[in-house]
Amino acid sequence: MNKLLKASLIVGGAAIATDLALNPDKVKKVSRNAKDLKEDVHHWMATKESVTQNVSQLEKAVSNVMPVIDDINRDIEKFQFKIQPYLENLESFSLDSDKNVTD
Repeated sequence: MNKLLKASLIVGGAAIATDLALNPDKVKKVSRNAKDLKEDVHHWMATKESVTQNVSQLEKAVSNVMPVIDDINRDIEKFQFKIQPYLENLESFSLDSDKNVTD
């Protein structure tokens, strides 16, 4: 089994070497593809780093803005409480006027 595996690897390697020797364009194409792949990996790494930094900045911004949002929500609740009687009056006036129009 071990001899068969070694023989297969040697024959396969010789076939690849022969193919590349007879077709130099394949060597250039493989080399170009490897170079493109290397550039793509470097670009991906730079993009990943940029995204990581942006996410970190976003997390900081969100943590800084949350107290402001909480304050705004509290102010809205206070305002809602203060205007509730006026809204009820407006609703009843609107219902009364609708009722008078339909009568």
